[in-house]
Amino acid sequence: MTNTISIGATVQMIQRAKGLSVKAITDNERIISKSTYYRFVNETSHIPADRFMQLLGRLELTLQEFDFILHHYQLPPVEQLLQQIQRAIGAQDSHQLRQLQARASQLAQVTHAHRYDQLTTLTRLALHRLTTPHQPLDQSLETALNAMIQDLLNLQLWSKYDLMLCSQIFTSLAPAQQTILLTAAHKSFHKYQQLTDETLTFMTFLANQLFSAVHNNQPQLITQIYQMMTTLTLPVKQLVPPLLLKFCRGIVDDLTKQDQSLDACKQALAIVRCLHVQYWDTVFQDVLNDLQSTST
Repeated sequence: MTNTISIGATVQMIQRAKGLSVKAITDNERIISKSTYYRFVNETSHIPADRFMQLLGRLELTLQEFDFILHHYQLPPVEQLLQQIQRAIGAQDSHQLRQLQARASQLAQVTHAHRYDQLTTLTRLALHRLTTPHQPLDQSLETALNAMIQDLLNLQLWSKYDLMLCSQIFTSLAPAQQTILLTAAHKSFHKYQQLTDETLTFMTFLANQLFSAVHNNQPQLITQIYQMMTTLTLPVKQLVPPLLLKFCRGIVDDLTKQDQSLDACKQALAIVRCLHVQYWDTVFQDVLNDLQSTST
């Protein structure tokens, strides 16, 4: 989360707007005591991340919805910049990435906000992959990347921003670093997996890393990620998470069984086509192409 000075006050504002009593939002003090709640909303003390997520549950808000309200009903500037960087990376636009690197670096100097330093590192890493992909990272970039990894490992609670950041650096990491980061994200996620939107976000994150592992021929990582996916409580009335799990099960079956039929993958693809889910139709087909080209 960002802008931590007003988090407690924002919780109280939403609580009052929804007409909830302190007794109701604290679940009759099962989450935190009334005195702790008042200290939290008055910004005189902090509460554990899992308790905060329980309060959001009582407010019937996702973490992303709360962050949106916290930042006056718009994406935080750092997230807007991250989205622009993601688009430039997807377009392989080195000119745009250099401009965004300069902007992130300038904002880091002006605001002293650590996340702009992270985005500066991210753009440097993306430019390295585009312009000198076969050369090792220089010492300053490797140091900055390791600092970003440590930042993620130190988080109590991963947000969607942190998952997006991790996704962008993931393929540049050594297998041991990938496993450590995935484990940290998984541990954090279990603190708030009862919330539907976060379940879908995290399931999608894991699936995308698994698909990257297919493309990069990392069978051990594929198995590790799938095992994490099977521990998640899937949200009711949402089709995408179980379809992602089914498709990924087909990939693991292909790795561990001799028939290599990819039946579960093909079934999941057929379902998303019937439902006209174009995004996952394209992704599933691309991953199947990767699998089939590898097997031949």
